[in-house]
Amino acid sequence: MANLRINDLLPRKFSGKQGQDPKAHFLSFEDYLTVHDINEIAPIVARFKHTLEGTARLWVEGKQFANLNQLKAAFTQYFSGIHSREASARLFRNIAYSAGESVESYATKIRGAAEQLGYNEDMIRDQFLQGLPHNLQLQLSMSAAQNMQQLIGFAQKYIDLSKASVGFVDHVNVATASSNSDIDKLADQVASLARVTADGFSQMTRRDRSKSRSPSRERNRGRQDRRKNGSQSQRRRSGTPVARAWRTSVDFRCHYCDQRGHGWKACPTLQRDVCRGKIRKDFQ
Repeated sequence: MANLRINDLLPRKFSGKQGQDPKAHFLSFEDYLTVHDINEIAPIVARFKHTLEGTARLWVEGKQFANLNQLKAAFTQYFSGIHSREASARLFRNIAYSAGESVESYATKIRGAAEQLGYNEDMIRDQFLQGLPHNLQLQLSMSAAQNMQQLIGFAQKYIDLSKASVGFVDHVNVATASSNSDIDKLADQVASLARVTADGFSQMTRRDRSKSRSPSRERNRGRQDRRKNGSQSQRRRSGTPVARAWRTSVDFRCHYCDQRGHGWKACPTLQRDVCRGKIRKDFQ
């Protein structure tokens, strides 16, 4: 063993965090002392400080121990208590009111957990409120309760009134079950009538829409009719010059053939005589 260095077999650093076992750490340290044959308390404490860090290192600083057993008892008790305290603190934060439970028993559970942790009245009050249903928390926050006993009384009254109101609603629902069935039948009839009315209204609306035209559409229709009539009249006015002259000179008397209905320029007799070369000598 003379070849061993001072740090050989020294346990890993212990900080006191969750998951670290103080008893296992100290047993490893005792094995280290046995191998290195260290028996005096002063070098024991000095070497033990090298196995600590963080919170554990701060804990041992400045403390005096008479022997190894005293060091072991103080170390394991303190850091085992930290782990149990953290577990107790988690249990305290998770306490909540259960439906059907009396408010007094709920408060008793909180007080019991708080006494183990050394919590004061304000911390008990805060956890009491946080573990209640949200609507009850709002009611108690608006109440004039000054201490825990008053909070417990207000909370129990609120829960009792809530249960009574639920029972009243259930009673009313049972009493009106038959009338509700009649109402449901009437509601079905009204819904059917509404569907029929809606279908008839939609059909009537489509029929009226097909019959009715907007003013702009009527104006366009009028323009189309006028264009159509104008083209027809234009076609009636079209034709040969002789025919147009005959239509426009019905009341005229021809100076060549002495017939009514055309002038001499449109006279068919004159045109025939011109073609034959036999124009009347008295026509000028």
